[in-house]
Amino acid sequence: MDIDKVATLARLNLTEEEKVQFKTQMDSILSYFNELNEVDTSGIEPMVTPVEVGQKLRDDKPVVWENIDQVMENAPEVKGNLFQVPPVV
Repeated sequence: MDIDKVATLARLNLTEEEKVQFKTQMDSILSYFNELNEVDTSGIEPMVTPVEVGQKLRDDKPVVWENIDQVMENAPEVKGNLFQVPPVV
């Protein structure tokens, strides 16, 4: 891997010492990826995450608030029983 090209793309100004250090690190990383490419993954389904993820949603039920007047006191502007906000374009 050409460390000068990567540094240019990343807009980094590297010293010669940093170039040697980063080249060693990049070679190590790329070597590991090559090792991973050798693993047989045939028959394995692609996945987004190794852990099953599900959403636990509560039922959306309307609730009548007893203290709506107290809530509206905190609003800078009110229209009826709603918060009034400036229009967004």
